[in-house]
Amino acid sequence: MLAIQSIGLEKHFRNTTALADVNLEIRRGHIHAILGPNGAGKTTFIRILATLLKPTRGRATVFEYDVEKHPDKIKELISLAGQNSSVDEELSGRENLYLISRLLGMTPSAARARVQELLAFFSLKDAENKLVKNYSGGMRRRLDIAASIVRTPEILFLDEPTTGLDPRSRNRLWDVIREIAQNGTTVVLTTQYLDEADQLADRITVMDEGRIISNGTPDELKASVGRNMLHLVWDDTGATKVDELLKIVAEILPNQQATLSSAKNALSVSVSRGTQATTLLSALESQGIPLKSYSLSRPTLDEVFLALTGNRKEPALPVPDREGAEEGSPGDDAAIQKTSVISARGLRHHANVISDSIMLGWRSLLKVKHIPEQFMDVLITPAMFTFMFAFLLGGALSGSVEHYLGFLVPGMLVQSLTFNSMYSGMTIHTDISKGIFDRLKTMPIWAASPFFGLFVGDSLRHVISGVFLILFSTLIGFRLETGIHNVLLALLLVIVFALSVSWLFVILGLTMRNISAVMSVGWMILMPLVFLSNIYADPQTMPAWLQTYISINPVTWQVDATRMLFRGEYNVTVLFKSLASSLVLTLVLAPIAIQCYRRER
Repeated sequence: MLAIQSIGLEKHFRNTTALADVNLEIRRGHIHAILGPNGAGKTTFIRILATLLKPTRGRATVFEYDVEKHPDKIKELISLAGQNSSVDEELSGRENLYLISRLLGMTPSAARARVQELLAFFSLKDAENKLVKNYSGGMRRRLDIAASIVRTPEILFLDEPTTGLDPRSRNRLWDVIREIAQNGTTVVLTTQYLDEADQLADRITVMDEGRIISNGTPDELKASVGRNMLHLVWDDTGATKVDELLKIVAEILPNQQATLSSAKNALSVSVSRGTQATTLLSALESQGIPLKSYSLSRPTLDEVFLALTGNRKEPALPVPDREGAEEGSPGDDAAIQKTSVISARGLRHHANVISDSIMLGWRSLLKVKHIPEQFMDVLITPAMFTFMFAFLLGGALSGSVEHYLGFLVPGMLVQSLTFNSMYSGMTIHTDISKGIFDRLKTMPIWAASPFFGLFVGDSLRHVISGVFLILFSTLIGFRLETGIHNVLLALLLVIVFALSVSWLFVILGLTMRNISAVMSVGWMILMPLVFLSNIYADPQTMPAWLQTYISINPVTWQVDATRMLFRGEYNVTVLFKSLASSLVLTLVLAPIAIQCYRRER
């Protein structure tokens, strides 16, 4: 049975062809490796199969589900571990795994049990409560793989799965991958370690310039070269003249590519017949070039790769020696059996807006717990503005600080929470850059859950910021003229407005190239809205053209409603304008944000 099939698959990005007429079949339960230089199209092919990209032309199916017509069905069957460890650095290892478990439909108790099992197997129990940003590279990679098999998928996509692991951890992970495949999971991996493909893969596909240039078992690929390899090693004493040696090789084997090792005292060259090898050895001996050793062998997969891709091999990442390697490799706990780690099959999560949003909101709350210093800007900045304008600017000019505070504080509440909305764009941009974005998009969760989860965390930030500002203002002389119910209603109206503005920053987070651009463009938008409003002064003192702008500024409408409620008054028109502005912003910006969320990257 075929797990994956692509027919005439093509993908174009403007003037660039990433894939061209890719036809490939991958059988169920096989480990299939995809090799190729950077830019060969490997990642594009994987992203299409994982429903992250749509093909320009052709067709691809995953268990007979079309990647364009049935992406939700495919998300139920797959798991993706990208090249970068797509785990949240501001959560602990345990919290990352618990979040994934709950999003995949596990009950709280089952999720906790699964998390402990995975932590033990991947030797992360000692670091389960440490923030991931404090993990070493190898630990992050192990956590990423653990997150990918919380639910044993039908198809597991692995992009450079063992990068950063020491040899023992690497071998152990190979065992896990083999066991997963034997249990029925299809594994599709890309790797720079050619020996990894040789060790693991049932079949190997070599891609170059968006096309498949070879496909077969490791033995078939080696046989396709059709030549043996002669390996020569000489003493690196300076006596051997490398240029002279290469000249002799070129004379005896004029059409063959000779490859020097990085140490410059070893050479490999392909020979089609044994007589070519003996002729070359005799010529070297007659010229007095001493050899330390020589051997004749079948081509390695590395040499096949060089031959197929025109000698454009990308540098392989170094494999560290065991000495000084990272402590704690997967499987140190003998009580944890591979069969139990890979047996979490059969979970079928149905998208649920409430549960998914609550779990992703819980993620945002955990960040507040782990990194409380992020609230310094949320708390200190509004307090500083309030103090400065009350005592140094507006209050001093008006002649009564207490009277001016009654005018200023409602506006400062609106300003503070509106500024806080910028964090939405910063958060979602960080998720994109860290790969968390891709993991969430390939999971069987409701598509808008990341947004609603983000807003749950933002709402808490708004509540804390608003309450702190009111308490601080009370300490410096502000006095409420109404009951708590009006204050809560005013706070609710401002939070709703701030969340509607958050959609704008979500769009920026999804479209800007870096987080600095998100902040820069965000400030350019917020400045004229906030500072050209009625927050600091009565518009009646301003020029007529500026009064016109301020009168239609939605920030002004929020300030009017907040001041009214803080005075214990009610005006239906003012309340309507406040709510209507929030509703219009949401109706206009939310669809654009969702479209940006769904677009290709």
